Amino acid sequence: MIWLALLKRFWPLLPLALALGFLVFMMHRIDVLSDQRNAWEASAKQYQQNAAEWKASFVESEKRRKSEQGSALEAQNASDKACDQRVALARSSAIKIEGIVTRAPVCKPGEVIARRLVDPDELRSALGGVQ
Repeated sequence: MIWLALLKRFWPLLPLALALGFLVFMMHRIDVLSDQRNAWEASAKQYQQNAAEWKASFVESEKRRKSEQGSALEAQNASDKACDQRVALARSSAIKIEGIVTRAPVCKPGEVIARRLVDPDELRSALGGVQ
């Protein structure tokens, strides 16, 4: 019965009380949404920072890859050049040795056919300068 008496007495204030309750509820809801928005912003900033770090890491690795590729090409070219030089030296040596081996023997009438001795310097030169 007391509730009825209070309701009759404060009936004109009921819409104000409901509006105030709704306002409090909405303020709480706004706080929750604001906190969620702040968390999403922090998450987005962290994602952007991670993406920037990944991009910087990728760019650095690409620079290193290109540098290593250039170094590998230089090493390959140097190796090819050294191999070509060794092949050229071997060919030159083979030609000189062939010249020594196929040199005509000394033939004097009435003597046995004999080969001349090979000069040591000529042989060293034919073997590619081996000392």
